[in-house]
Amino acid sequence: MFREIIYRVLGLSRFKQATINRFLSSVPAWITGRRLIIHTLKRSTWTWDRDDALLHASFQLLVDYIECELPDQWIDWNSDPDHARSWSEMGDLYRWWKVERPRRLTLDDLLKDVPQPSRIQTTMIDGKCVYTPDRERYPEYYSAMTEYTRIENDYYDEDQANLHRLVSVREYMWT
Repeated sequence: MFREIIYRVLGLSRFKQATINRFLSSVPAWITGRRLIIHTLKRSTWTWDRDDALLHASFQLLVDYIECELPDQWIDWNSDPDHARSWSEMGDLYRWWKVERPRRLTLDDLLKDVPQPSRIQTTMIDGKCVYTPDRERYPEYYSAMTEYTRIENDYYDEDQANLHRLVSVREYMWT
């Protein structure tokens, strides 16, 4: 982000930007302090499940490749059918990650107008406190929770399929 601002201020062409990006990418990481910054994982969350971190890191690499390395300036993607297919696939995955995936339905969206239990009902069974859902008083809430579990499983399957698609084009992600 900082680089893009500097490039705009200096009025550099995309070609010059790509040249600078190539140079900076060749400088050892211990000199530049270069790290993979995953913009889609919130800093406020103190930890992430490793499967989520792997997904987000992989797609951050794709975003950095397309936005920072500008491969469309250096590579003739129409040189053969494999290159053309891979570039098209990268574009589809990039759009999915940047545009479609952020628009997903959240649990808050689904529960927005649904009455929710005000407190948790618990009972003691064999000395253990057990949650007992009040499905009779809050049928819409529990129905929405069941529906969101189904949706979340569909999202996971979609993430997994797109991660596989990304891995299948990784050999083309170099400049």
